Amino acid sequence: MKLFLRNLLGKSCSIQNLKQTSQELKPRVVILTCVEAAARRFLSSSLQHDAVVLCSPGNLIPHSKLYGKEVLGSEVASMEWACSQGSLEHVVVCGHSNCQILGALGKWQIQSASNVMSSPFLSWLTQHGNSTLTRFERYEMDRLQPMTFQGISPKELWDAYVDPQCHWTDQDQFSQVFLLAS
Repeated sequence: MKLFLRNLLGKSCSIQNLKQTSQELKPRVVILTCVEAAARRFLSSSLQHDAVVLCSPGNLIPHSKLYGKEVLGSEVASMEWACSQGSLEHVVVCGHSNCQILGALGKWQIQSASNVMSSPFLSWLTQHGNSTLTRFERYEMDRLQPMTFQGISPKELWDAYVDPQCHWTDQDQFSQVFLLAS
């Protein structure tokens, strides 16, 4: 904490510096990473003006169909802002193996609704991860067959294999299913 405060207080925080920083920020890359991942520390410091680094539990970005007047979230708002700057070239999803958050989703699904609703984290995770959990359960029935995914329009269908050699953990396979289904 002392190091953080020393770095923060040691920098000049004038209005001019803030204006200059905001004018320089033209992200070419949006990087989505898990809140667990150590990679975000490296990414945040090494790509200051070229990238926007978004962190969310388990790399989950809520599906846009879940948003309405009552439900807004910083994940989609941040992604939309970065994409609207006119300089974006890439969206990178930087996950990590053995994600404890994704692994926990299955455990918490079995709990009663009252337990899930008693925690903002469990409620958020359940709301935004359950549709992928359902797809993953179907995938587990026959892991050697391709899964069909839909693009933006219902006519955009494509097949993908998720770890046909069965080298990855269930959490890592679940993460792939989530990303392909998003």
